[in-house]
Amino acid sequence: DMPNDASPNGPGGTPTRNNWSIVMDVKFPILGTYTGLWETGAIGGNDGDYFIDPAGGVGIDSQYGGFVPADAWTRLAVTVDTVTNPNQYTITGYVDGSYVATAVTGVAPGGREAVQSFLHLFADNDGETNAGLVNSVAYYGSALNDGDVSALGGPSAAGVPTSANQAGLWNFSNNLNNSILGKAAMAAIGGWSPTYVNDTIGGSPAT
Repeated sequence: DMPNDASPNGPGGTPTRNNWSIVMDVKFPILGTYTGLWETGAIGGNDGDYFIDPAGGVGIDSQYGGFVPADAWTRLAVTVDTVTNPNQYTITGYVDGSYVATAVTGVAPGGREAVQSFLHLFADNDGETNAGLVNSVAYYGSALNDGDVSALGGPSAAGVPTSANQAGLWNFSNNLNNSILGKAAMAAIGGWSPTYVNDTIGGSPAT
């Protein structure tokens, strides 16, 4: 579970965050089925809220685009906002710094795409998940723009760079600790525990 250390914004009450972004360096050895990237509600209680689809696109609600290759490190960035289309969520996906997809959900602020106390990473209610590797995850309490994401580029062995607007940064150096002083660690739940493995990104050891 990824803790939400961003201050609340918009409807839904504390600790609801309606405008936010996530960036992750991931590698899925096998794709070709729906792969949930996160679930905002009770874990396993409802459908995942953003996916890689069987064709490798990213999105939700039949609004997919781009391509995530199997068995290759990829930097996925997703922004969520209630400003682009007022009174509903706009979810924008990027692969290796390039824009690939927009999904407009029709869900009012405070609803399905809001982050509450935790964001359940790689979770889904009916098993639409795939095993994978994660090198780095960064969480932002605002919607990054195209320029912000473009500047982050592709995956890096050092992980997502630190920036002042991050509400959390996890580089998984054999632990789930937050790289930002005073911010909470991730938590393994449901009897699951992480396995730390050695891999390389661009010829350098991953974090």
